[in-house]
Amino acid sequence: PPHSLLFTPTLARGEVIGGLALTWWKPGRSFTPAEVRLIEGLRAQVGLALENADLSRKTQMKLKETETLLSVSRAISSTLDLRGLWQHLLRCVADATGADTVGLWMLAGDGEWMEPVGGYRVPPDRLEALRQLRFSTTRHPFYAEATRTKRPVYAVDAAADARIPNE
Repeated sequence: PPHSLLFTPTLARGEVIGGLALTWWKPGRSFTPAEVRLIEGLRAQVGLALENADLSRKTQMKLKETETLLSVSRAISSTLDLRGLWQHLLRCVADATGADTVGLWMLAGDGEWMEPVGGYRVPPDRLEALRQLRFSTTRHPFYAEATRTKRPVYAVDAAADARIPNE
């Protein structure tokens, strides 16, 4: 139906991050310069509130990351029990990322093949297969890319990703 509408973008750090819409369900509403200034002031407050909420969320994420890194650092510096250390590390990674399963592989003496050394939240029906899983850092494109670039790589659908061997 006919109506009057005032819309103003909300800003954070000079960028549009949303908008504030005011609606009157009858047409013909006029807006005085004072009302427009008031709305501009309100949009600035809304933008600040949204920016603060975003900063708070980011701060909480950083705090969680820092706590995880501190926990791992303490574990590394206080133990010679590698199995216990790996379990702690894998648990921290799983908790921080929400991963269903986390595994740890280490480069074998030949410098090419990765061999499993630990796992966390490994489904019992997949445990033996994962214990046998070895992958090449040169022959398997997925792992070779990560090794070559020294950066994480990911697959949205690993079963359909041609870079990942299905052996």
